[in-house]
Order: sequence, then C-alpha cells, then structure tokens
Amino acid sequence: GAAFGDAFVKAAQLPVAEGAAVPDKEAWRLRVLATLVRKGLPAAWLPTALEAAKGVAREAAHEAGKLAAADALVVGKRVLALDVIWKQAVVARVEGDAVDVKVQGWDEKKGLPRTKALVVASDGAGALLRLAAGAGDAALVEALLDAGVNPLVADERANTPLHRAAASGHVAICRALVAKGADKEEENTQNQSVAGAAQNAKQHAVVRLFEPTLSDREFTDEACTCTERLRAAATGDLATLARTQDAGRITALMVASRRKQLAAVVKLLASSNASTLNAQSAEGCTALYLAAEEGAEPIVQQLLTQGADAALAASDGEGGPK
Repeated sequence: GAAFGDAFVKAAQLPVAEGAAVPDKEAWRLRVLATLVRKGLPAAWLPTALEAAKGVAREAAHEAGKLAAADALVVGKRVLALDVIWKQAVVARVEGDAVDVKVQGWDEKKGLPRTKALVVASDGAGALLRLAAGAGDAALVEALLDAGVNPLVADERANTPLHRAAASGHVAICRALVAKGADKEEENTQNQSVAGAAQNAKQHAVVRLFEPTLSDREFTDEACTCTERLRAAATGDLATLARTQDAGRITALMVASRRKQLAAVVKLLASSNASTLNAQSAEGCTALYLAAEEGAEPIVQQLLTQGADAALAASDGEGGPK
C-alpha cells in the first residue's frame, strides 16, 4: 500500500545498521533490507529483497535472520503434515527431531520427523531462502542457513527450498540445503520428489546428484585427480599430457571426455590407437560413453570420427571387464 511504498522510498535516507561492514556505495542495500524486514519481508517484495542482498549476503542474512523465529517449528504452529498425503495440521509437541501434530484438528500423529511437518510461509526469512534457492543465489542461501533460517519452509504445495533449487539446476545449493537437514526424498503435494522436479525440468546434473549413474560412482573427483596425468586431463593441461603415460583402468582420455576438455581429447586422440580409444574402466565405461553422458557433442563427434565403438558406449558398463 501507499504507507509501505513511502517507507520503502525513504529507506535510503535511514542510517545503516551499526557494525555493518559494507562499502558506502552499497549501504542503500542494507537500508532497503532493514525496511523490508521491519515489514516482515512481504511476499510481493521478496524479489526486491533478493536484489538488494546482492554483494552483501552476510549482512543481508543477518538482517533477515531477525525473522527466523517466525518460521520455527513450535507448539501451535500451523504446518503441512504428511499423513499418506500432505494435510493441514497444528503442532502439538516438539521434542528433538520428533514432532507430534493434530491433523485437521483431531487426528493426532506422533513422532513425525521434522521433514514431514513443514512450516508453510509465503513471506518472511524462510520464503526468502526458498526464492534465493530457486534463483541460484548460493551466497545468500548459505548466509541465510548460517543465520539459522529454517531450510524446511515450504509453499502451499509442499515445495521446499530444495525443490526450487533442484528444478532450477543449482547443484551446489542442493548440497548446501541437504547438509543443513533438507530431505532429498521429500515429495510435494503432487508426489514429485526432489529428483523428480529436476528430471521434469531437464536438470540432469541435479538428477545425478541424487541418483548417481554408474560413472558417477566410479569417476569421483578423487579418482579423476589421483595422478598427475589424470589431473592434467581434467584441467586441459596439454604439456603435462604430452610427457606422461596412463597407468590404471581410468585413462586420461576418459577423464578429459568426462570433463569436456576438447583440446585435451584432440591431443590424446592424435597419439591413440584402437586399444586406448575403446579402453574400458573397471565398470566398463568408455571415453565415448562418458562424453555422451555429459552431453559433450563435439567430443562425441571427435571420438566417433576416430572409430570409437558405439556399442561399448551404449552398454552403460554392463558386460564390461571387471
């Protein structure tokens, strides 16, 4: 309304909160956020809060964290509780990680995990976290989590910040939310899991985070950087590739293909033969399979041109040497 609009316009004239270590030219951001927080971070103004927080995530989260208590799971709080399906409920007791609720005012459910009794809010700090997760603002997400904002604040369809991050393809944010207690198995009111939300949005990197493929389990960061040559393949270090040799079942060509290092692949193909081109890892993965899985079309074309065996690549490791 007009009253809020006037306050927002005047926000730039307010003093910055004491102790806020931000450059003078960015001080307006905290003044805007302070005004929005005093109003409870209304849903209509959350995009403005998100924009104002850019570059001042820690300070913004400290300000928004003043509203965190409003999203706490406490007795009397209205929530969505999972009772076969999500239903409106009221918290009757909270003890540790266990929550008792009364569904629709009379049906008592005891011992629900916190992930099955979701606070629902369209405004406030939890709603800002949900918006930031979907927008890919990792700095603000991490700062809000560190400030104690509840990672399980959902919308009316039981979409949590993790659902929003997954559907938007933000792998690092998904990891951060899970580390703070978000449930990767959580389903919304449409029975859509976090991985399902990512699948529907064609966010394959997130799908693989929660449902690892054969190669994800074998080609870990540690495995792909355990030798000087593999580190060179992963980073495209052509000079090191020229003076080193493969050792072990994971080859430089495999790693370069998986990491989409086209120049490294071209370099390695120049000195490869059929044996190295179609070499299989311990689980049967080939360079062609890895490149195709990553959607690295230029590398796939290079490998096929050199005679890579597509039948091996299509096997998903099955039947490969063990």
